[in-house]
Amino acid sequence: MPVYELSLIVRCLERPQLHQVLRRTAEHIMKRGGIVQSWEKYAKTNLPYKMRKNDVAYLQGNYFFVKFSSPITELVDLNEELGRDVDIIRRHIVAPDEPFDRPCKYGPCVWGEIPNPNYEKMIGKLRSFRKY
Repeated sequence: MPVYELSLIVRCLERPQLHQVLRRTAEHIMKRGGIVQSWEKYAKTNLPYKMRKNDVAYLQGNYFFVKFSSPITELVDLNEELGRDVDIIRRHIVAPDEPFDRPCKYGPCVWGEIPNPNYEKMIGKLRSFRKY
C-alpha cells in the first residue's frame, strides 16, 4: 500500500474533544483498510485567513499531519468522510514527494539541458562584440 500524508486543520477544542477528533480520524482510516504510521501536531495558531465551514467562521485552528498507508481506491471515500466531520475545518491528502533521481546521473546528459553552463554569459559577450 502506498504511503500518504493527511494534513488537518481542526477547530480549537479542549484536550479531550481534540483526542476524540483524532481518534475518529484514525478510525476512518483503519475502517477502510489503512494503517496509521505517525501523528504530528504542528501548532495551535491563527489561521492565515478566515475559514468558514457550516456557516461558522474560524480564526484559529490546530494543525496536524498524519502519515498513513491506504489502498488507492479508498482515498475518495476517506476524503468525503473527513469532509463531513464538523470539527475538521480543512483536510488534504497528499502523496509525499519522492526524491528526484536524475536520469543521466553519470556522464553528459542530452535531455534538453544546456550543455555549457556558461552559455548565457557567452551569448552576452558575443552580442556585445557585434555592437563594435
